[in-house]
Amino acid sequence: MPLLVMLYMNSITVDASPIRLSSLRPGFAQGHCKTYPRNHRPTIPSSQPLPTSLMITVCVHDSIIQPKIPPSIPAASPQTILPQELIDIIIDYLYNDTYSLRACALVASSWSGRSQQNLFSRITLTGRPWPDKPNGRTSAELLLRLIESAPHTIPNFVQHLEIIEGDVFKCDRWLGQSIPALDRILPVLTNLRTFHINFSYALWRDVPGIHNFLLSASKLPDLHKVTIANLADVPSWDMLFTLLEGSNVANICLEDVMTCALTDSSQTYVPGSVRIPLETLSLSLASDELWRFSSWLADPSCFLQVAGLRKLRIDILYSQEMKVFPRLLETLHMSSLQVIEIRLEALNSADADHLPDISRFRHIRLTLTPEGLRCGSEGWISASVAAQCWERLLKNFRENVIETVTLMLPKVHPDKFPEVERMCWVALDAALTRADMSHLRRVYLEDESSQGMGYRDAVIKDILPNLYERGLLVF
Repeated sequence: MPLLVMLYMNSITVDASPIRLSSLRPGFAQGHCKTYPRNHRPTIPSSQPLPTSLMITVCVHDSIIQPKIPPSIPAASPQTILPQELIDIIIDYLYNDTYSLRACALVASSWSGRSQQNLFSRITLTGRPWPDKPNGRTSAELLLRLIESAPHTIPNFVQHLEIIEGDVFKCDRWLGQSIPALDRILPVLTNLRTFHINFSYALWRDVPGIHNFLLSASKLPDLHKVTIANLADVPSWDMLFTLLEGSNVANICLEDVMTCALTDSSQTYVPGSVRIPLETLSLSLASDELWRFSSWLADPSCFLQVAGLRKLRIDILYSQEMKVFPRLLETLHMSSLQVIEIRLEALNSADADHLPDISRFRHIRLTLTPEGLRCGSEGWISASVAAQCWERLLKNFRENVIETVTLMLPKVHPDKFPEVERMCWVALDAALTRADMSHLRRVYLEDESSQGMGYRDAVIKDILPNLYERGLLVF
């Protein structure tokens, strides 16, 4: 008899729609959890729509893991068998089509492997849908059961793991009780490339075993990127970064992490003794925490060595964070750092008195967060305001080594701009084409306008005339 596992899933794909494993038990967390939301939003996977649960039955052995052709279907003759390369191309084309991939996994053995690879490449573990059955397993326990049913196949397919504490209402606190199951899952995910954990503002001390769990995750040989989000009362920055010592992690993303102290007084570290092959650092921190992090890095006794850092990305929500940003840049003054990305969520954050000096970076990206792109009912008005923000940042210096600039803007209005709006863009154009921007080679313009609309070229030519005439624009 095949093993039947009832799973709640949103989707099972490789990129856009990850596997969502939700448990079969409802209810609310015992006790209370103190929260410190910087910008409270429903906790859902990044860049995903609000979840809609789908009840499916996975027949582990006969359907997904070891598909069989019913006897009533005649075997294909050798002349009709497609080359494996063509089969793989077809399946890869369906990477974000969950239902088609599940169907492909049932066709034949030559189709199942590639289908499973796409189905299980990205997995998201989250809380139970509400309401639900009172005596089910957590999503981590369901994943463990699935892995144990096919230990030599499914673990090898998982490349991206996202863990979200609680449900969409932050009620079902399941992570603490699932640490034992997760401790058994992580060691077998030897091909894991990215690891994202969203604590939904749970306190560090309220998740027993989390220290050893994160330490185990960092030791995975192929792990390249780690994201830690919405975590309160971390003992210290010292403790957090020692978890990554000896790892191969090159990309660290910290979103709304709050610490109790800069250093760990119970431990003594040699300055510069902890080396992490860090190439990209992404920060989305409140202003006070950003200042604390900058102070920690600037301390001569700091044990962290990030000499190979190449890219810095920072999210700015409030003007206070923009004011603290120069302090961070002073701390990270190193020759290897060549790329900077500033993502604004609130457009008025560029009104700060002290804007960062970004003249020493060769490549600059000035973008908006997804929330920033949705911030106005009239996207074309927001585009002009965004152009003002970028113009302020680019006028804040003279001598520079900037070679490329990428601008993310909301949708450009299809009609000719009113003169007041147009002048915001003309000012941005002038800031990018002034004499001291002599190293500039390309300006990449990214917006939400349709690539196929004929008006777009004419509008861009009208609002960015110098860049257009010099052939510097790429859009």
